[in-house]
Amino acid sequence: MASFVLFTAASQTFALPATCALQVLRMAAPTPVPGAPPHVRGVLDVHGMLVPVVDVAARLGAQVRPPRAEDQLLVVEIAGRRVALEVERVLEIREVPDAAVSPYPEWIAPDPLAAGLVRLPQGTVVIQALEEWLRGVEPAAR
Repeated sequence: MASFVLFTAASQTFALPATCALQVLRMAAPTPVPGAPPHVRGVLDVHGMLVPVVDVAARLGAQVRPPRAEDQLLVVEIAGRRVALEVERVLEIREVPDAAVSPYPEWIAPDPLAAGLVRLPQGTVVIQALEEWLRGVEPAAR
């Protein structure tokens, strides 16, 4: 079995391995960082650690929009690096059989942000490649 955290951004559902998810926070205003890429909203103090906040919709190429009070922050960690992903909504953690998970088919369209696909009863969801998400986001200060 594989576990994924499902979330929505840019009005679509996506997945990340549940093992990288640390917590879900209410939307908060990050401190802007001059010169950061447009998808990096800034940094936020999360339990004494400065964590970059990445606008998932903007990172996926959607138009940058102001954060909304109902948005959420999904704090994730991979390879010792933490980032808060600004999402519309964290939906659930879902366990699926290994047979429901497959690599991302490059023939669809090459997408460095996509790690694979997971088939769910309500449709197929793209598994995000968190390592690629962190490219261009500087490590947070500890």
